[in-house]
Amino acid sequence: MTDRTAVYLRTSTEDQDPENQREDCLNFVENKIDPDEVEVFKEKETAWNKSRKRDVFEELLDRARKGEFSHIVVWDFDRLYRLRKKTVRIVKEMASRDIEIHSVNQQWLEELHNIPSPWDEIMFNLMLQIVGWMGEEESRKRSRRVKSAYQRKKNKEEWGRSKADLPMKRIHQLKIDGYSYNDILEELELDVDRSTLCKRYNRFKEKKIEA
Repeated sequence: MTDRTAVYLRTSTEDQDPENQREDCLNFVENKIDPDEVEVFKEKETAWNKSRKRDVFEELLDRARKGEFSHIVVWDFDRLYRLRKKTVRIVKEMASRDIEIHSVNQQWLEELHNIPSPWDEIMFNLMLQIVGWMGEEESRKRSRRVKSAYQRKKNKEEWGRSKADLPMKRIHQLKIDGYSYNDILEELELDVDRSTLCKRYNRFKEKKIEA
């Protein structure tokens, strides 16, 4: 099999950009794999809806099954599927074809291979199930938040958080401390997407400079 790596970038909504995952994934490839060649696949499509076809992802899998790649790198395992069983199934299928799937956000899973056999495989499968379950649960929570926000809009209530609700000073300090936008969203449990947070923070920085 050729020593080629596929990087798969995916977001589920039009107000997000798959390119935001590119830098982390390519840094992982360079530092952990160092292949002969890297090919990037990206798309904006949900990984939850069973009826929605993901053409780019299907192309990647087809080519992987033909032996074109030895590694597949994603930013998070939930980029593959939001459904636990499908995530586990595709990871196991690729492993049976000697294709390794790596997740930037779950690099600790790879350390489990250092455990003596057969416990390495047992622990990896167990933790992969847990990671898949967490992805499903997060998707359900996000869906409930979206439905709740939509209902507020129908009732002519406020849509999402107001600008004043974002703790910009706290966000600024976290950025100084080296937090990424995704880390900040998780740390502060903000009900805005990464793109909105980035725009609000950039405006905040501009005002600080002007002051």
